[in-house]
Amino acid sequence: MSIFFEPTTKVQRDRRIMRDTDTRMAKYSRRGVVFNFVVFLICVFGGRFYNENPELTILLTSVLLILTLLRGLLLFRFDSLYPRAPTKWRNIYFAITLLGAVWWGTILVSVIVALRFDDVAPLLLLYNVIFFSTTAHAFAPYQKFLSYYQFFGIIPAAIAAFILRDLMSMIYGALLMMYYMILTHQCRLISENYWEKLAASYALAQKAFQAEEERRDGKASLSLSKEFLARLDDSLVDFRKSLTSSMNEPSDNSKEEVESVNRDLLGLADNIHDFRSIVYKDIQIDNKIFNIRHELQYLVSEFIEQAESKEIQVETSLSATLPMRLKGDATRFAQVIKSLLSIFIESSEHCSVLIEVQFLREYEKAGELYVTFRKVNQGKLSGNKYKEQDLNPNQSLSLVVAKGLSEAMSGSIELIDSVTGEFEYRFNAKLDIADVIGQLDFHRGRFNGKTIMLVHSSPAIVDIKRQELDALGFTVVTETQHKRAKQTLVQGIKQGKVIENIIFYYEPYNSNSLRFVSELNKSDELRYINKIIAATPKQQQELLDQGVDEERNFYYVNKPVGLFELESTFDSVFSDSSADQLSDKVLNKQQNIILYTGGVTQDSIVLEEIKMLSQSCEIIESLDALKAKLHQVNTIVIPCDSELDVSDVVNEVRNQELKVVKDGNCEFIPIIGIGVGDISQGYCAFETGVDDYINLNSHATKTLDSSLNYWESLKNSER
Repeated sequence: MSIFFEPTTKVQRDRRIMRDTDTRMAKYSRRGVVFNFVVFLICVFGGRFYNENPELTILLTSVLLILTLLRGLLLFRFDSLYPRAPTKWRNIYFAITLLGAVWWGTILVSVIVALRFDDVAPLLLLYNVIFFSTTAHAFAPYQKFLSYYQFFGIIPAAIAAFILRDLMSMIYGALLMMYYMILTHQCRLISENYWEKLAASYALAQKAFQAEEERRDGKASLSLSKEFLARLDDSLVDFRKSLTSSMNEPSDNSKEEVESVNRDLLGLADNIHDFRSIVYKDIQIDNKIFNIRHELQYLVSEFIEQAESKEIQVETSLSATLPMRLKGDATRFAQVIKSLLSIFIESSEHCSVLIEVQFLREYEKAGELYVTFRKVNQGKLSGNKYKEQDLNPNQSLSLVVAKGLSEAMSGSIELIDSVTGEFEYRFNAKLDIADVIGQLDFHRGRFNGKTIMLVHSSPAIVDIKRQELDALGFTVVTETQHKRAKQTLVQGIKQGKVIENIIFYYEPYNSNSLRFVSELNKSDELRYINKIIAATPKQQQELLDQGVDEERNFYYVNKPVGLFELESTFDSVFSDSSADQLSDKVLNKQQNIILYTGGVTQDSIVLEEIKMLSQSCEIIESLDALKAKLHQVNTIVIPCDSELDVSDVVNEVRNQELKVVKDGNCEFIPIIGIGVGDISQGYCAFETGVDDYINLNSHATKTLDSSLNYWESLKNSER
């Protein structure tokens, strides 16, 4: 259908302009399509044509009625049909309208041949001239389509007139041919003038918009620069005080103080460098694929223990509409998230902090990411009312840099302050969707038929986690009071309606939570209920030391509790075999695992893991060998804390995925990074684009076995 209209200029590719043009065309066409049918009925049934040709009249009327109804359906339902697919609507309308023009030409030929310019034939021809003159302006923007439309509606009548071969017919035919040529030339001029005017207006509007944008950007940059310089001055004053104090008052902790000063100095230098890049607009914003769900969970998990020390519970809520992978700058994204989360934790105490993540699709492969940090219950703040000016100098500087980074990512950071002193930070950025299939970390209905009780003192967190458990297939009972939770469990056993599982959050600063754990541990009545405790690794060790272990059916899940953590824990709980047997089961089931070492010497712990995996997966040491195997790979495991260039491997895998998608399939290849480094090593791993990262030196419940099992089941669920 592109033969009728092919957009060639920026104006013709502008959705708003094309909608206005199509709306104008539909408006005039609605009037014409009804009036056209009425005139036909008057001319054909009001003269002798119907009396002489009743069967032909019925045929002409029936087909014209069908075409009129089809055009009317598209025109009168324009507002509902057009937004769904503008180009499709236009092409369908052009096709049906051309069929209508062909049939209208057939009607004219039939009337002229039958009546020989007697009775209503001249009247019908006069209407034809007027009709095509009035529609010229409505269809003029689509000059190529209009030329076809006029040809099929006018030329058949002229040819029929010449066929009659009398003087009057020849005059009519010549006039119609001349009218067609004049009208075609006029419509071409109208079309050119229409698009030229729009192009001039569009260019003028673009210049005005650019000028306004430059003015606004300049004003915003000036405001941000002023804020940065003010916070920088505070930071320098604070830094000078710390340096002077460490020099004038030596102490036993002088080494730690010097290290602290050095860290502050490095942080200050990084902030200054980043802000200079932002102001001069030479900051590099990458557009690489990264796993938004797993990276966010990793980022938040590193703040959990710091938050718990201030009696703050941090939890995440990842929307079901959030894709697994996005395209963007994972490094800058992590920098913004860490800055905002650090500020939130530092400025609060005795409360719950919820990080809500949503993704709103604007187009098929693009949308806007929203990350909201908010308090979910009343707590104490550093002052009666929160103010950004009350932040310590280092945090203030980080916040200004985070604002600049968000603008560089076509987003913003917004502070929402309430009269009670509670506040929210909302970070948004425009990002592309990496996966064509929109793959989600979401196993719907995975644990159908199982019941579970969810216990948390915060109703907001209970509501969010209940939705995730619902999606996993559980029949969920919720409770915010620990005492009542135990009563419900006991009552269910007595009534024969046993709640088989319970998941609750361990709060060491909450006496009710401590008492609840103790009662569950001592209760023989509730011994055989699976009891899953959400706790930090440190808290888990404390509870294990108290005898809260698997002998009493206690299991642990890491905070923050995400879908991966939930599924991995429940897979372990509901498995009849031990952890080692489960590992063997997973590795035997998943035949196409590749461990890529790149021929680089690994840490001893990584080597030990490699030896364990070598019996069930293939070890590859060169990138060329990996390329040859990619078409038959399920999962790739790769060490991330050696000299190995992980980014090259990730790029090759993503290119292979893209080829598979182009071939019509929807396979994805998970890349799992392993290492024994510190926190920063995990950040670096996610920033290169791996889907998951396992710290082999950590005692967390997230292991390589559980991760392999998770990704394999996720792939199977999409097949």
